[in-house]
Amino acid sequence: MNKFTPGPWHLSAGTYSQRWVVDSKSPPTGKQNLIAMLQSHWKGNENDTMDANARLIAAAPDMMELLERTIARLKQWDRDNICNDDDLYTDLINTVAKIKEKGR
Repeated sequence: MNKFTPGPWHLSAGTYSQRWVVDSKSPPTGKQNLIAMLQSHWKGNENDTMDANARLIAAAPDMMELLERTIARLKQWDRDNICNDDDLYTDLINTVAKIKEKGR
């Protein structure tokens, strides 16, 4: 399993050429870990897309946690015969596996 930098990840404005910076701080040292830098474009609409991508990247640890919690809840519901959505469960498992897969 790949080990990614634990969250929370923070989104902040970068310099003139780095429109957005996504980083995290490692406890207990508070050392900053760079996650991503998104470079600025000169075309207006591309900046809207880049802004949305930056927010998506910054939310990744939270989304991963929610995926894992949802899988755990579906497992419990399946044991209790409450959930019969095998496709949803399989898609969630495959998505988490893709995130954790090495060499992608």
